Amino acid sequence: MIDFFVPSLRRTDIRQIAHSFRLSLDSGIAYFDIVEFLDIVVPKSGLFPGFTIEISGTEEDLGNVHGLAKPDENKIILPSRTYDGARAGVGRDRMTLAHEFGHICLHKNIDPAFARTTSRDIPAYSSAEWQAKAFAAEFMIPHVYIAQYASMESVADKFGVSIAAARYQLNQYRKEGLI
Repeated sequence: MIDFFVPSLRRTDIRQIAHSFRLSLDSGIAYFDIVEFLDIVVPKSGLFPGFTIEISGTEEDLGNVHGLAKPDENKIILPSRTYDGARAGVGRDRMTLAHEFGHICLHKNIDPAFARTTSRDIPAYSSAEWQAKAFAAEFMIPHVYIAQYASMESVADKFGVSIAAARYQLNQYRKEGLI
């Protein structure tokens, strides 16, 4: 995966940004309707003027990626398969929407340095992709709701995310002693 160097952000900084969005809009339940949020709430909020989600025909239209964000345009571009999957509750696709929204929140007005290397060659805290992945995890699976769900499967089910996302976030929270 090609990545970009961006200004460094700590996980705790990303968590605070993600939680400020999530908790201000949240009803206190684990499952968050990311599709409704991006389709209706964000455009009406005025936080990201002109925010749009553009649905393209296929992943091939985007070079086999599941989604693409253009932070300076407040635009997310998705293949129809990803958008339709998110609407149908597919965890991976829901996380993709949150990931691309993370780019909008974190990387607006930033001139990223293009890296012709993989994400492994960029320190996590300076990787646009790592930051967006961390944002998506924090946004979709906030630790304030996770304590009652002990297993990856129950987290994936209750939060509407993939097993991989549940594992990633549970491991992170355990490492930090948050659960």
